Amino acid sequence: MPENKLKYSQLIYRSLIFLLVALVLLFILANSNNEISGKYYFSKIRITKTFIFHILIIFSIWLLYLVFVTKDNSINKIINVVKLRGTFSTPKEILIRWYVLFILLVVPLIFSQNIIIYLNSLNSSLLYQGSIEAQSSITKNEFDKRFSRIKINYQNKEIELFGNKNDVNNVIGKKVIGSIYQGLFYEYAVIDEQENIKK
Repeated sequence: MPENKLKYSQLIYRSLIFLLVALVLLFILANSNNEISGKYYFSKIRITKTFIFHILIIFSIWLLYLVFVTKDNSINKIINVVKLRGTFSTPKEILIRWYVLFILLVVPLIFSQNIIIYLNSLNSSLLYQGSIEAQSSITKNEFDKRFSRIKINYQNKEIELFGNKNDVNNVIGKKVIGSIYQGLFYEYAVIDEQENIKK
């Protein structure tokens, strides 16, 4: 068990406060851009990659938790936390740390919150808004069949984006009203589901 000056009750209290603050901040981030919520979303990078970045951010948040909240502020202490143990031989103080990570990973997924998508939308600039044409982009051997490529044409320009397969199928072969943005990290497009559902 790592050296820890915190009492068990203090560890519980600090962990609960940290989780509350972290989840509230994630909720605020997820609701900071109404241009994304409830709309078809298409990304310049693969959606599966955004989930990888999302998980890396979660682990970074957990590392901050270990260093500043539980005072596991040395390499040896962190290794002692993350090393594998038997289920019944893991000290309860260590389990609390893992429960925090589990909650940080699961709660955003329950509410379909992808941190990198919302970070990318912060301070984004509008490149185009209006009529766009969505065309199929045929690819073979896609790793994750839940997502598809799509070609979007606007103002004699063409970009290739990735999106949820159901979203792609709903707009493919149609001229729809949408917006294209330059985010902090990559371009993305959003199409209003309600506005185009009747078309």
